[in-house]
Amino acid sequence: MTKRLPIVFAALLLIGVLACPKPRGANEVDPVRCFEHAFRAEAGAGSATSRRMRVLIERNYTFSVAGEDTVAGRGAWVLAIRPSIKKRPWRQLWIDQKTSEILAMRDWSSRNRLRRSACGLRGFSTAFHEARPYSKRPKAVLKPRSPSKPEKVRSPRYVPPGFELVEVRTSATGGWSQIVYSDGLCAISVFQRFPARLSREHKNAIGVYGWGGGLLVSTFCAGRRIVVVGDLRRDELERMAGSIP
Repeated sequence: MTKRLPIVFAALLLIGVLACPKPRGANEVDPVRCFEHAFRAEAGAGSATSRRMRVLIERNYTFSVAGEDTVAGRGAWVLAIRPSIKKRPWRQLWIDQKTSEILAMRDWSSRNRLRRSACGLRGFSTAFHEARPYSKRPKAVLKPRSPSKPEKVRSPRYVPPGFELVEVRTSATGGWSQIVYSDGLCAISVFQRFPARLSREHKNAIGVYGWGGGLLVSTFCAGRRIVVVGDLRRDELERMAGSIP
């Protein structure tokens, strides 16, 4: 009987090991569900805007769990959100393994350079949507576009794949407008100004400038100054600016 005790103990130990649940590793985490849980935790019940952003993100991006990490003493999954189209911005999220709260975030540019890093995030708009990447705005009062004056805002005929119209804004006087397109995470702003007088030099002027979030393309088309801002390739932004009738 004494000789059988070690065998019985080993058998019970083996059964206990097999019966106890093992902690999940990064390879066993479903990245899509991880994203969905984090999205719900940040967006709450979800407005129509947040639901639309979620649809755009899932349509235009792929998800992968890159590993595990610790943020402020809390275990986190490192989720990579990469665009389906190459050479576009992408994002990393550190998601709490227990609460699905977003603990940290890193934004990478279309040239794969670190653009922004933040910890202790709060709020859906910070984590998932950047509707207005261009911070300099005219001082005119903003109001929704008037349906009676649709001719003042002309949409580009070319929009990069994956992007959809999310917002149109005009000044109170109708002197300028801003059209915003988004693919869920990345945004493009198209500004149109309507100067009364243009010199010959201005009519054909074009410029491309680098800024913290990508490129700014400035040109004149049909008597309007067109400015397109976004973190995409130069040829895409120029094509978009040149497609406004």
